[in-house]
Amino acid sequence: MSEHKTAERFLNKVYNIQDDDPDVFHEALRYLYTGRMTSGTLDKMAVDVLEVADKYMLDQLRAEFETHLTNSMSADNCVKLLALAVQSHPAMHLKKFAVDFLRRFPFLVMATDGWKKAKEEKLVWSCELIENVKSYCIV
Repeated sequence: MSEHKTAERFLNKVYNIQDDDPDVFHEALRYLYTGRMTSGTLDKMAVDVLEVADKYMLDQLRAEFETHLTNSMSADNCVKLLALAVQSHPAMHLKKFAVDFLRRFPFLVMATDGWKKAKEEKLVWSCELIENVKSYCIV
């Protein structure tokens, strides 16, 4: 902020970041300074850190967390991760992996509470999801 033409530079003041969880933001800053994340952060805050990384265009951090989320894909979290990838993040690798996971294990995913919740909420991304699954199934 101090090197570019930002309000912070001209006013010589850094504003409080109020819309992000302080612990999550702290972990993102830790990554910026050290290039590392703790396994606890990866497991407990992955989705939240991915959102912060996307918001502040931290591409390397976003890629690391996208990879972690892809590697931890399960029937229980598939729908949540797909919604995350489709709705608010350009996480194309995560999106493709979640669609592939759903295509391979539809009955396991559809038996979860996450699927039931998504169905009840009639999520916006469901139309896109159906189109993606349909395109993968066409031979």
